[in-house]
Amino acid sequence: MSVALFDSYLVVDWSAAGAPKRGKDSIWFALIRGEREGAQESRPRSAGPRVDGPSLQRLENPSTRIEAIRLIADLLAEERAAGRRVLAGFDFPFGYPTGVAKQITGDVGWAPLWRRLSDDITEGDANQTNRLAVAGALNGAWGGDGPFWGNGAKAEIDGLGRKKPQGYGEALPSEFRIVERIQHAAGGPRPKSVWQLAGAGAVGSQALTGVPALQRLRADPRLADAVQVWPFETGLAPPRAEICIAEVYPSLCAIEQRPGEPKDAAQVRATATRFAELDARGLLRPIFAGPDTLSADERRRVVAEEAWILGVGFLREMREDLSVLSARGAPPAGVPGKGQGDGRPALRLVSSAPKGRLRYERDPEAIYAESFATARREARVGHMPPQMVEVAVRMVHACGIPEIADRLAFSTGAWEAGRAALRAGHPVFCDCEMVASGIIRRALPAGNEVIWTLNDPRTPDLAKDIGNTRSAAAVELWGPR
Repeated sequence: MSVALFDSYLVVDWSAAGAPKRGKDSIWFALIRGEREGAQESRPRSAGPRVDGPSLQRLENPSTRIEAIRLIADLLAEERAAGRRVLAGFDFPFGYPTGVAKQITGDVGWAPLWRRLSDDITEGDANQTNRLAVAGALNGAWGGDGPFWGNGAKAEIDGLGRKKPQGYGEALPSEFRIVERIQHAAGGPRPKSVWQLAGAGAVGSQALTGVPALQRLRADPRLADAVQVWPFETGLAPPRAEICIAEVYPSLCAIEQRPGEPKDAAQVRATATRFAELDARGLLRPIFAGPDTLSADERRRVVAEEAWILGVGFLREMREDLSVLSARGAPPAGVPGKGQGDGRPALRLVSSAPKGRLRYERDPEAIYAESFATARREARVGHMPPQMVEVAVRMVHACGIPEIADRLAFSTGAWEAGRAALRAGHPVFCDCEMVASGIIRRALPAGNEVIWTLNDPRTPDLAKDIGNTRSAAAVELWGPR
């Protein structure tokens, strides 16, 4: 039997609502316990096998952030007093892209920025907050337009625009953290930026209200000496604290909504249950180490300032039927994969389908994400700079041939030059209609023209004139452009 890291699992779906709210799109949290009531007294605090499967202890929907943190602090204090170790996951960004803390506070790292946000942002009993005004003031650290945007209020706010500014990654910090970029490159949904404060799916206001809430939680005298924030205070490693606070993303898990149950409630319940199930099988421990595709520099930046979402990089573990996964993550007997000596990731069959039939993944988002994750695992891209890794993974995903990454040649600054050309409105040249059809036009930054000349009426005659193929003649027609 494996030794679990935790006894209880709390997942919180946060909200930046400006007024008290319950129900859909409000704060929900669920507490799952990994053993039956009373089993704790019969074994040491940090030991042992589970007695029963995960069980739901609490499902709450507080109407305000002040009430939520009070209830959560009481709950964590009760769990600690009972000798239970707790994983507490919160669904909002814990960090900002590298360099932001230095720009805003003059100091490096996550802690100075957390203190600054906690000092500046106020929170009222009815969800009143000055977060938009604080964001406008923080924008002043960049001189002109700052990175925060999305004034959703009726009145204008000094320093805070309503539209997305230009210059991310240049005059402004990166638009996304490492974790969002990697999740998206692996086929996940288009990430939401920590800088966007209003609009559908915006997470920026959740971070601005959530970080001060966590600071209040950490300062609670009942918890202060027992809480650590992963990975800032623990490194990318399994935590040792009695209470571990981690950033989570409930959409990583598959959910089953009960009749009449809001989606938010189903998500926190399902995510907490999933962590409990993974922990019971010894599969949660490696997830705390982060994906092995992270470079040493990326790991340093994640731990120092950017944070990580627990479960990103482990889509199979977060979604797949756990009955077929061993405590070491080995595939079923006879299925080639990790641990079989070939160095390839495991290919796992789901055993719960009727005998003789396979169980198919039906979630399009999961299929898309797993296809990108497979491309990233299979391709050898360790020698490439980070930007070219994303290009290579896209190419492998497009053709399904991991070996092309070995033959990909590129000059220094190729990615930067290509990005600048697209932003300047230059056209995209394609050698055939299939490639042109595969380009997602809405992703082009300047409405760039997509050109292919294989079907140009001049192509056949030119091919005869030059004594070459129609494809070669089509490329010759690019010359004037």
